[in-house]
Amino acid sequence: MKVTRRQFIKGVASAGALVCASRWVGVRRAFSNGGKSRIFEVHECPVHDGDLRHEGIDALLDLLAENGIKFYLTSMDHPWGGPEGIIASDDVVLIKVNCQWKCRGTTNTDVLRGLIYRILQHPDGFGGEVVIFENGQGRGGFDGLNQGGSAYDSWPTIA
Repeated sequence: MKVTRRQFIKGVASAGALVCASRWVGVRRAFSNGGKSRIFEVHECPVHDGDLRHEGIDALLDLLAENGIKFYLTSMDHPWGGPEGIIASDDVVLIKVNCQWKCRGTTNTDVLRGLIYRILQHPDGFGGEVVIFENGQGRGGFDGLNQGGSAYDSWPTIA
């Protein structure tokens, strides 16, 4: 369907009027009325030692728990878990990585592996799924076949 300039402007103006009118009609807002997001930082993270867990991730989970944000949704007594936790044992967890350009500024895979390891270590057992995704613009360079940028002879298994 071809849209003329006049139809486009009319449509945009109508949408804008609806957005403004929604304040008075009682339409529920799709975003939080609450305060700003809280940001947590871990400083002086040690060099990774090659284990599946990552000390920086563990330190971040400690910091979150100290501030009332539990990683695991569980009824079990766990330092990183509670009834208001983020990840349940049967969740599908989506992790968006930064891998726009191969070998330049990509996500730290040691940190990613440490995060996935902790998800799989859910105190109730993890039966869900972890999906890693990116909107890469490479031409087939993100298919895992390029081992040239890898420090591993073979990819480690986590489970």
